Amino acid sequence: MIIECHGHCTTAPPALQAWRTRQIAALTDPSAAAPARGDLSIDDELRETIEPDIDPCTSHHFDDTRRHAEAVELPADDLAAIQEHNARAVYPRPDALLKRQGR
Repeated sequence: MIIECHGHCTTAPPALQAWRTRQIAALTDPSAAAPARGDLSIDDELRETIEPDIDPCTSHHFDDTRRHAEAVELPADDLAAIQEHNARAVYPRPDALLKRQGR
């Protein structure tokens, strides 16, 4: 049995938090206008919050569990079943489509 615990600990960039605060305020205050999506341009800041998740010793992402599952050398059918289960759990719409197709 394989049990996987997975999580991310990142911080939101200040610009994102400010945008989100304005967005939430607009829900409760009719006079406040919801911020436009174009007001948020923080790609570099978001990337910086994610990049620390790379292990400096191995250059692998800390959450790269695929390489660990493959290193166990499970039978190919078992590994495929685990990967399919994970993909279907993460992507429910394709899973629903495959189920409708009987797959």
